[in-house]
Amino acid sequence: HEGGFTLLELLAALAISTIVSTIVYSMFVTGSKLYQKIQVEGQQRDDADYIATMVLNKMYENAPKLVEEYEDGSKKGVQLTVSGGKIVEQYIVEEDTHNDKRIQIYFEGGKLFIQDRGVVTEIESSSANLNAENSAISLGNNGLCNQERTRCSSGTVELTLDLQADESFAGSFIKREPITLNSSFGF
Repeated sequence: HEGGFTLLELLAALAISTIVSTIVYSMFVTGSKLYQKIQVEGQQRDDADYIATMVLNKMYENAPKLVEEYEDGSKKGVQLTVSGGKIVEQYIVEEDTHNDKRIQIYFEGGKLFIQDRGVVTEIESSSANLNAENSAISLGNNGLCNQERTRCSSGTVELTLDLQADESFAGSFIKREPITLNSSFGF
């Protein structure tokens, strides 16, 4: 009785192990791609949330009495008018419109900016590129507005952000699809 394997048994074992290892490798690569894709999409969502939060915070910390469409050359967005305070003369209290503060939130050159009292702040995302052609900030379709809907004393501000994953963040074999965030803020 001689021990060992025949050539046919070795070839069958080799074929089965090749098939099993191919399936395992395929599952590993697919799982890795899925993990990276979820990581990229999560970062894009985090960046969109960060940008929307910065705009929302600026609106709510200043409580605008008026919001207008804003356009100045290549700058396009909204302008918040914040009350300059009150004037008290004897028993009469009036708003001090001479000291009203204006804050502009606008897109320019593919970036989002907030200009408050002459100080311009660029709102950047950490790992996604903002596609300004498909992003916008404007007045919504409801509220107390003028006939042209360019000035509102109450209503909503609509924010649309289109973010593309940064090339350096994701692996080269992941299909990078943009993520779009649509949000509305009441004032």
